[in-house]
Amino acid sequence: MFKRQAATPIHSHEDLFLQRYQWLMNWALRLTAHDRQQAEDLVHDVFMHFVISRPSLERIQQNIDGYLYTMLKNMHLSEVRRATRMRDTVTPISDFSLTDYESVESGFRVLEELSSAQVHAG
Repeated sequence: MFKRQAATPIHSHEDLFLQRYQWLMNWALRLTAHDRQQAEDLVHDVFMHFVISRPSLERIQQNIDGYLYTMLKNMHLSEVRRATRMRDTVTPISDFSLTDYESVESGFRVLEELSSAQVHAG
């Protein structure tokens, strides 16, 4: 699949991650349908989480690649779910049609509520 270079001695979480950076980028590109900016953001987020949480290197050394890949995949799934929730909860006014309502009056009432909600959210 994706080959990475032979590992050198690990001195820190940062070293471990940097040794696998290109390998993680290749996986991130696959997960994001080759959206380079999104893949870079994803790898950056995984890096930040990894160096801040600092899991025990002794505990993960047997399967470091699996550990990092799982972090990458879970973070990507979390972002996809968050984006889906945001898309589903916010109805843009441009998607609004008065013909979807029984009367013009009820349509205007919903339009006012949408406008008010967007003003408060924005």
